[in-house]
Amino acid sequence: MSEETSTSTSISYILEKTPQLVRKDRMGILRILVKHKLKIYEHSDGCRINLDTVPQHIVAEIRQYIFNLLQENNKVYYISD
Repeated sequence: MSEETSTSTSISYILEKTPQLVRKDRMGILRILVKHKLKIYEHSDGCRINLDTVPQHIVAEIRQYIFNLLQENNKVYYISD
């Protein structure tokens, strides 16, 4: 798979899964962007970024962050006596 295809797949994953996150977890995505000093566009209805201009390694970091959160949220915990 080419790097461009991998990036577009990651962007699709981010766009699909981000609405499933709670506000605190979405703020974590913004912290990743701030850490890398990327431009965040603020609007009256929220913040936006253009994922097409974000370097591939940062897109991959955001995708992994979301994946890890969703995996953690889907764990089933069993309580034994």
